[in-house]
Amino acid sequence: MIRDSLPNPAVSFSFTLGSTLRTSAGVYTEDSVLVKTLWSGITYSSGTHTATWDGTTDEGTLAADGNYKVRVLSNNVQYAWEGTIGNNSDADTGASVQGGYAPIITMAVAGQYAYIAKGYSEGTPSQVKFNLNTPRAGIQIQPPGENTGQQTTFVASDSTNVYWAGNDPFNKTLYFIFATRTSDDQEVTFPVYGSPVDAARGKLYKSCIDTVKNENSIITGMAVQPTGKFLFVSHGQLNALHVLDKTTGQLLQTLSYTAPGVLATDTANHLWMAHTSGGSGTIEQFSVDTSGILTSTGVTVSGVIKPLALGVSPDNQLIVAADGDSTSQQLKAYSNLTGAASWTYGLAGGYVNGPDVTNDKFYFRDVRSTMNTFIAFEADGSFWVGDPGNCRVQHYAADRTFIDNILYQPNFYSCFVDYNNPTRVFGAFREYEIDYSKPLARNNGSWKLVKNWGYNVPAAYANQYNILRNVNTLSNGRTYALLRKLGTTKWEVVELPASGNLRFTNTLVEVDNTHLYPDGSLRKVTRLFLNQPTVWSKRELTGFDGANNPQWGAFTTVAKTQPATASDPGYWGDANRLRPGEVTSSGIVLSFDGAGAHAGFDNYHLGGVRVGDSTWLWRVAPSTTKDYNGPFPPDGAYDIGNGVQYSGVSAMAVDRHIFWGYHGEFWKNSQTNKWNHVYDDGLFVGQFGITGPEVAGKLAPAEMAGNAFSANMIRMGDTAYLYHNDEGLKLSGGIHRWRVTGLSTVQEQEVPVSFSMTGNGLLASYYNGTDLNNMRLAKHRIDSTVHMDLADTDLADTTDFSVSWTGYIVPQYSELYTLYANANKRVRLWVNDKMLIDTTGPGEFKDSLILAAGQRYPVRLEIMQDGGGAVASLLWSSSSQPKAEVPYSRLYPAPAPDYSGGYDLLENLPFRSIMEDSMYGWRRDPVPEDYTDQYTKYWSVKTNIKTYATKDRDVYIRFRSKIANTVATVDRDLGEVSSAAWELSGDLNYERNYPNEDSLKLGPDGNGGSFMEVLDDQGRVIVRFFWNMKYRSKDTRLYANNKIIINGHNDVMKPIYSVAQPFSINMSGDSATVTYADFPPVTVAALDTAAHTDKPAKVRFYCWYKSWNSDRIIDISRLKFALGTPMPLLMRNSNSEQLKEPLQPQPPVFKVFPNPVNGATFYIRFTDPVTKDVRVRITDMSGKTVFYKRISGSVVELDRKLPAGVYIVTVNEKHSSKLMVY
Repeated sequence: MIRDSLPNPAVSFSFTLGSTLRTSAGVYTEDSVLVKTLWSGITYSSGTHTATWDGTTDEGTLAADGNYKVRVLSNNVQYAWEGTIGNNSDADTGASVQGGYAPIITMAVAGQYAYIAKGYSEGTPSQVKFNLNTPRAGIQIQPPGENTGQQTTFVASDSTNVYWAGNDPFNKTLYFIFATRTSDDQEVTFPVYGSPVDAARGKLYKSCIDTVKNENSIITGMAVQPTGKFLFVSHGQLNALHVLDKTTGQLLQTLSYTAPGVLATDTANHLWMAHTSGGSGTIEQFSVDTSGILTSTGVTVSGVIKPLALGVSPDNQLIVAADGDSTSQQLKAYSNLTGAASWTYGLAGGYVNGPDVTNDKFYFRDVRSTMNTFIAFEADGSFWVGDPGNCRVQHYAADRTFIDNILYQPNFYSCFVDYNNPTRVFGAFREYEIDYSKPLARNNGSWKLVKNWGYNVPAAYANQYNILRNVNTLSNGRTYALLRKLGTTKWEVVELPASGNLRFTNTLVEVDNTHLYPDGSLRKVTRLFLNQPTVWSKRELTGFDGANNPQWGAFTTVAKTQPATASDPGYWGDANRLRPGEVTSSGIVLSFDGAGAHAGFDNYHLGGVRVGDSTWLWRVAPSTTKDYNGPFPPDGAYDIGNGVQYSGVSAMAVDRHIFWGYHGEFWKNSQTNKWNHVYDDGLFVGQFGITGPEVAGKLAPAEMAGNAFSANMIRMGDTAYLYHNDEGLKLSGGIHRWRVTGLSTVQEQEVPVSFSMTGNGLLASYYNGTDLNNMRLAKHRIDSTVHMDLADTDLADTTDFSVSWTGYIVPQYSELYTLYANANKRVRLWVNDKMLIDTTGPGEFKDSLILAAGQRYPVRLEIMQDGGGAVASLLWSSSSQPKAEVPYSRLYPAPAPDYSGGYDLLENLPFRSIMEDSMYGWRRDPVPEDYTDQYTKYWSVKTNIKTYATKDRDVYIRFRSKIANTVATVDRDLGEVSSAAWELSGDLNYERNYPNEDSLKLGPDGNGGSFMEVLDDQGRVIVRFFWNMKYRSKDTRLYANNKIIINGHNDVMKPIYSVAQPFSINMSGDSATVTYADFPPVTVAALDTAAHTDKPAKVRFYCWYKSWNSDRIIDISRLKFALGTPMPLLMRNSNSEQLKEPLQPQPPVFKVFPNPVNGATFYIRFTDPVTKDVRVRITDMSGKTVFYKRISGSVVELDRKLPAGVYIVTVNEKHSSKLMVY
């Protein structure tokens, strides 16, 4: 039976907003189970709005008939990065911030500058200097963003040169010294005796000296004569002291001493050396003859048990040693002339006395290790000393009065807050006291380093990822935490007492994924195993024993899921980022999967189960795809693409609010620091943070942190604070704090709706031609079943055609079903988005899958008939279902596509697949993929590389070749069109594409490049669209035919073309209006004057190589073709086509000038007089706010110069204009 009606079961609903707000919406069952997320994070204006639900679920099935409720969440929550705790640099951001992956371990003073190094410094230079008048402002010696490669451990200077000694951290056998000039910080060349060193992952040093390739050649000390000719380098394990000519780099002497260590020189050019003599350690002074031979002066010092550093006062009167012995940890001064003791400074034993941080205590060692330190004198007799355990550099006057310090928190992976006393914040073993009454700032008293709990922690407990885990002050007023013993799954409860060092209680927690919560309970969750339930359980705190050790009862179950499926969010075994007992204030237990892609399937990453229940109330944060290479998902999806390897942080509950993080190591070959905010019914609230590519090349950028996967959230009134760690790769070493305000603005409206399907059968779509091209669609109709033995008579050719049947199939039983497709030509069958059959007949073909009774699974059957009689049928069978045609009563039709606004040229393309030639109107040449070599021979056309939602599509084209005259094309057939007015529109993304070379010659006449064009029915060019760059000047232009749409330096253009930008080609008569992004349109005539502008026949994407070998990459999404009047512009959310009302053009109410701008000030000229303050917001092209301020008048003064690019200036959240910055 053929049905002519085309039912559409979509349900409409309305909601009202009192102001412009961020919104999300979802459909729920009557018992509050989330069925479908409708949209996430879309801003709507005040007023009443209408939206629809198409009846599908988040799993792609069709919902059951019944009553539902739509929740619309609205909010005005604001997120602000406040800065860092534990870093007292003068600036919050920028290259002057003192920070890094490791603490400052060596320093030398030369003139008005101090030169410092930080050992291993991942991704940024280890070598920095500062002006002695502004010690908290670093000055980068190497170019910003350059990784010098050397792990610098010693620095010395004679005021002319600075000598840097260390090793290649990725080649443990390579030790070397390079030098820079104090006059200009450029590398020194040693013409004869210098040799190049190419660091494994860093720069090429052009001239290095004392290069030793020996794993035992560790440099243990370095000093240079201030007025003499020698540079001294000790290699302790080689029992050798090298004496070099400091000017030429020539090795003059290799002197034998037992275990030579730290060195220092005085103004008389004597050398002080710590070494072993007669079986015991000594610090001895030597004179040096003209050939570099040492002679003892007979002056030694005594009482220094473990010398870590030496320094001589500028008046040549004192030699000062840092003694790292556990009984000392002090500075000890002696006469430089006689060796007689002069003074001792520092509390004996240092932190053996307790954790309190003071300026008269040094942390040179603990029970785990001895650390590097240094002593560096200024000309006035004041001196600097490293306090490495506290990550400080202390500055003292000559009389040992404390002056100042440099403090930052280097790489750390453990950050915790005492939830019951949130003034206590912990970064690794260091404890900071927070004053919330003051705005977070450097050096204003808003934070203070008060304790260091690390001294007495054995190495077996120093797991850097779980230091003082779950610090909490419990009901007895005492503070406890967990430490994990390495190599075991056991945790020991430790106490942080009011006085004294950390107390080990000998109370063990046996399971590695157990956490201590603020109420004193221990909570855990089982690891996710397929087909087994996930169980949350806890042990309640029952009291304390006589030694004040916590006591707990037995584990009891909190919640338990049904047997786990592959799509469930669950704990996959990484305890470092786990929070196993998060429960919201409304009783929702959180489940979070912070891992990346799991083998063979995608899944949700956040879910909620009610306490005491086993049903998933909601599962959100769906995976992108492994191949996804688009922008960071703005809607709360979880990215497993973009090359990421380690991704998620943890999910934290704050009342009804949930925050989960994404640190994204190796995301786009960088990292991220992104955070998503979700309500505890699964609806998205907002997102904040930044990605590494947004701040590429910048040091200590706002918001950015490396591997920020240890985090805590606390709430105070309507404000929540997020604290998290930082790996220190971008210099911003410290505990980051974010302020989240407006939590009370989260409101929800609930609208009851009913859903029901009124018809059965499948939607049949009949096409002229064999490739299912919607531009050659003959008709839609409802077929009651699939049983065809005669082609539809409406087809132009009843032997060469194609048909698709789409809708939903409803099994009667929960069991294994076998599906059969009969066809005499090519046939393809999908059920529940799984391809079961793809083959060519004649014959009957089958495959099986498990189906659940009553579920309405999506089904799609396609046949491609190229001659012969038409045959098609769909059958099924199971243990309870005899083999038979799938009946009418077990089928529901899909809604027919709406072409009133234009034809979707990406329609029907399979999700996440290699584009097949001659299907759905698309052609590709060459047909096969070619991955021979990504630099010399590569060709690929795929779908869903830049989009991830299953309903969205994009086509990603990548070409590269070094074979002369190679051409590759992708075409989209437009059917047989005849219209004087038509429009082609979509989004273009050229990320990683290299613009065409200098010449405007395209195709075989040019050297290489790519373009998009529209061809007529004779193959003549109507409009051609391409980027072009002049190689030397980097002037980059976007052309439509022979007219420029936009141009500027490639540094300005690249951020524009590297994201999806809307374009349109609107043909009317003989001319086309071409638009791109929000730039002014251009009007062009046909490129080929003989072209039939009323007969557009195909869209072509063309790539070629002649002599210019670069990546040619084009990604196209939302590609539509319309006849007649232009389609309305629709609002959307990046990768999800969230629709709002069409935007109506508004007359300009202001202009910005100068534009482009190269500075931090511009002006606004209003069309009408302005009598009150206006709100100015500046956003980048991704929608991120980079500036917001109320102004009076017309001058806008930014707090900093914005990076080059294009921005949107919005006044009063209403009127917008484009601003270019170069």
